[in-house]
Formats: sequence, C-alpha cells, structure tokens
Amino acid sequence: MEDYQIGKGRAEQYDELIDFGNMVFREDFKALLPKLYDHHPETARCHYIIEENQRVRAMVGSFPITLHVNGEELAMRGIGTVSAHPYDRGKGYMSRLMPLAVREAKEHGAALMVLSGNRQRYERFGFARCGTVVQFTMIPENRRHCRAISTDGITLLPLAENMEYLAACAALHDRQPLHARRREERFLEIAQSWNARVYVLLKEAGFAGYCCVNNEGLIQELVLADEEMTLPAVMKLLEKEKRELTFSVPYYKTKMAGEFMKVAEGFHLFSGPSFQVFDYPRVIKAFLGLKAGVFKLQQGSLVIEVQGVGRYEICVRDQTVTVAEEKDKEAALSLPPLDMMRTLFAPESSLLHRTSENPMIRSWLPIPICFPQQDNV
Repeated sequence: MEDYQIGKGRAEQYDELIDFGNMVFREDFKALLPKLYDHHPETARCHYIIEENQRVRAMVGSFPITLHVNGEELAMRGIGTVSAHPYDRGKGYMSRLMPLAVREAKEHGAALMVLSGNRQRYERFGFARCGTVVQFTMIPENRRHCRAISTDGITLLPLAENMEYLAACAALHDRQPLHARRREERFLEIAQSWNARVYVLLKEAGFAGYCCVNNEGLIQELVLADEEMTLPAVMKLLEKEKRELTFSVPYYKTKMAGEFMKVAEGFHLFSGPSFQVFDYPRVIKAFLGLKAGVFKLQQGSLVIEVQGVGRYEICVRDQTVTVAEEKDKEAALSLPPLDMMRTLFAPESSLLHRTSENPMIRSWLPIPICFPQQDNV
C-alpha cells in the first residue's frame, strides 16, 4: 500500500511550496520568479505534489502560458520547479507527477509544453530539446574599437523607478510577432524574472525601447522601436555594464542580428529549451509562418506522419502556410514524436537534411521554434 498522497497544491500550502523549492534548489524563488512565488498564492494550484505525513516530498509546477506567434494564439504549459526532497530521490516520484502534468496539459487543450532541464531526464516524458537560440557576445574592447558608433542622446533608466514608461514598454512588447501574453500591470514583474533588471531606453528623451539584463550579463530581451538603433543601444549597455555581455536575439529579428554581426566578438546558434508538441498543425503553421515572414520559402507541399499521433500535409503558397490532416497521401517523413520534433524544430536539422532531395525539407527545416526566456518558468 502506498504511504504517500498525490494531489494539487493548495493556497494554504503556498509558503511551504516556496520553502520546499528553496531548500531543494538552494535558491530564493521569490527573487528568482516573483511572477509565481511572490504574493501569488493562486499559483499553488499549478503544482502537482506528493505528500507523506502531510509534508511535501516532491512537486512539479505546470503553469498556463499564452503564446502569440505570427497572429496565432497558442495555449501552452510551462514546466518548472521540478523537485524531490534529497532523502526521497530514487523513489520514482517524478515518474508519477510528470505524466499527470502532461495529461492535464493535453486535456486542457495546450498546443505545446516547454521546460528547461537535462535532455535525457525529460525525453522519457515526451520532451525533445529542439528550441533555437541565437546569442551574440560583446566585450568592452568591442566598444573601445567602435568609437564611431555614437551613444549621444541615449539614456538608460531603471523601469522600476520610472513607471511612466510602463505602458510604452508593454505596448512595444506586444507588437512583436512572437510574444507571451503579459498584462500591463504584471509586465515589470515578469520582465524581472530570472534575476533581471529592466531598463528603459530613451533617445533624445523619447521612448526607444527596453531591455532585461540578468546578473550574469545576459541581455534576455532587447526590444527596440527601431532596430536601426541596435548598435548605439548595445554600445550604451556596454558603457553602463563595463563587462562582457551576451545578447539573446530571436531568429526572426534578422535586421537586429545583422547589426550585431558587424561588431560582435562572436555568436552561437544552439538548441534551447525542450518542447513537447501536441497540436502539430497549429504549431507548425505558427512557427513556419513566422519563418516565412523573414525568409523566402520554397513553394510546395510536404506530408509528414507523426507515428501514433497523425498525418499532416504542410503547404506553402505565396509565403502563406497551411497545415491540414491528411489520410491518403504517402508521408515523406514518418517518425515517432521525439524524432519528429527534433527533425522539424531542432537547429541541427539543417545539417541532417541539407542533402535531401526534397526541396521543401531543405528550404523549410528547421522550423526555428523559440520561446521568450522571461516568460519561462
């Protein structure tokens, strides 16, 4: 007979859940993720927990997120604070909790889930490491050798101390073709996730954008009203921080990436978080459509079969993407879900399929799925 109970967290357990996470990770979750763990007892219900003798021994957080991609609205779940008491590791508690979180996401209509963590640990629950991340590295010497790039008239102000710019920051964020839903009243709280400081950028005293900088010098968001201002903004940040900085640039911001290419010390393209896709038609349509807005795609159609899930025909006509279920046509790709997710979305897909005889596979893949770090959990 099992001597533990599985259930959802309760509001009255909120402080206990935070303490448990702090103990397991040796972290201050109120500071790290205030959007979830600083006066938000309603999020207790987002945790699956195992209790023994009325004490929490393991938990998995599964948090609703709404992602807007190229005009498509995708319901998501973000997995986080996956933890077991050090004395209870090896008891299989995660093998009980993770499937419950995945099943709930499916039942509630999530199109996909996202998480960060060890690849093999989460593959057995259906997650594939397949997100695309582009990062540019800038060092103080880059600024010293690029004096021709003027920062005159550019000002950086802490948003927390200049809340008159909050509405402008939130509105600019929401104009991006890929963004998670953030209510204006919670914008700062979310933007400060992962130990980030949020700065407003002004040009000649007019609002020009904002950025989020964490303790390690990672610029997790750089959102500008005019990407022509990329290099002056970057140089201003180098002047202020006086250390090596790493800028995460969404792949669809090709103009911004091109500006970084002119001066950056180096850059990396690598896989980011892990995803589990449930609604292949909507996810492919959204992210391939986003790619079509940036790159010229080969026109045509491609039938794929996700074994045990479904068969779909993807079509691109005049840079417009459609995806529909297909019953009769033979699939050009037929793979189990994990392999299909890596084939469709992982950055290494471009190497694996560069010699494919199918022009759609060469042109379309990888579909560079990505997710904004400040909204991760």
